[in-house]
Amino acid sequence: MFGEYALYCDEKLPAFICDDILFVKIVDANRTLAAGLAKGPCYPGSKDYYIVPGERLDDHAWLQKLIRTTADALPLKKK
Repeated sequence: MFGEYALYCDEKLPAFICDDILFVKIVDANRTLAAGLAKGPCYPGSKDYYIVPGERLDDHAWLQKLIRTTADALPLKKK
C-alpha cells in the first residue's frame, strides 16, 4: 500500500515514515502544533501530510504532543 512504516498510537494511525521522513496526518486539532511545517504526500497518490523535519525529531516533548494530539483527533477504525 504505502511501502514503509505506519506509526500507531492507541490503535489509531496518526503518522507514516516513508523514505526516512516522518509524515503526520493533518487534522484541525494539530494545526497550532504543526505551524510552519511543510506539507506533502508521503507516497504517490496519498493526500498531503505534515512533514516533520529531522531537527524537530529531537524535541521529544513536542513530538509526543503532536502524535498524541493527532491520534486523539482520529476516530477509531470500525471493526
